[in-house]
Amino acid sequence: MKIFDEPCIQLPKFGMDAPCVDLCILLNRLPGVVTSESCCGHCKEPYMVFFRCDSLDTLTRLGRTVDCRYSDGKWEIVLDTGDAHPKNRFWLRSVEPFKNADEMLNSVEELMDNILYWFDDKYDEYFDSDGEYSDITEQEDPLSWTTVDESKRLLQLGLSPETADATYLFSTIGKPHWSFVPTVTEPDSEYNNPNTLPCWTLGKLFQILEEECDKSCKFSYKINGNEITLRDGISQWTYFRRNLVRNVWEAVCCLLKNEEKHHQKKIIVVLDNGILTDNINHHQK
Repeated sequence: MKIFDEPCIQLPKFGMDAPCVDLCILLNRLPGVVTSESCCGHCKEPYMVFFRCDSLDTLTRLGRTVDCRYSDGKWEIVLDTGDAHPKNRFWLRSVEPFKNADEMLNSVEELMDNILYWFDDKYDEYFDSDGEYSDITEQEDPLSWTTVDESKRLLQLGLSPETADATYLFSTIGKPHWSFVPTVTEPDSEYNNPNTLPCWTLGKLFQILEEECDKSCKFSYKINGNEITLRDGISQWTYFRRNLVRNVWEAVCCLLKNEEKHHQKKIIVVLDNGILTDNINHHQK
């Protein structure tokens, strides 16, 4: 399902709770969905988005998005049975109020990731048929690019922004935030522009992985499904998550950290719109 073929609805710049903006933009890009109201709950009430939907396929996929088998279980979709509106409306809402802003933003981000996951074209046959789709939970996540935090980490480790093939844009609507979907990098991109953040797609990460292995002359890697195994002749690191991009990113970070250690210098990149943290997780055998 091509969700980004849908026209982009212009949301009001003022009057919306900032944590609702990106989610509402994404929902309005789904076929048949029109949002009408939203409230983040302000950590006192449940987060809620009211919407209408005239596509059964879209509603089915949204139901799978909040299914506790495939999500953090913090969201639900409820049919509005009130008399205020002649047509049925739905609530996409959090099961409980969020305890703090960080929990809210992290859960909203995961929800949007799940929406993009279930609206990928590869599931069209599954949702259009009455049959079973084998191995549905093992498919590659369609988010084939680095997240904002992962992009910042690559910059911190010294990866040149000129190697990126996409960029996040910084929005000043409501509370300042990075866009949740990157755009293709233009040839004349300004890499020093504080309103853009370089981003790397899966294909570009693989290219960097090969180049860094060749540069070190001692590292090699092996791919088995979504699993990436990195070896340096003595040690071995194995990365395995559902998303192949996350695994390749971690392998690239490991190589960049090794190069940083080899040169015995600390590489620090300061960004105007974020704090860089070391969040790489790997298991050394």
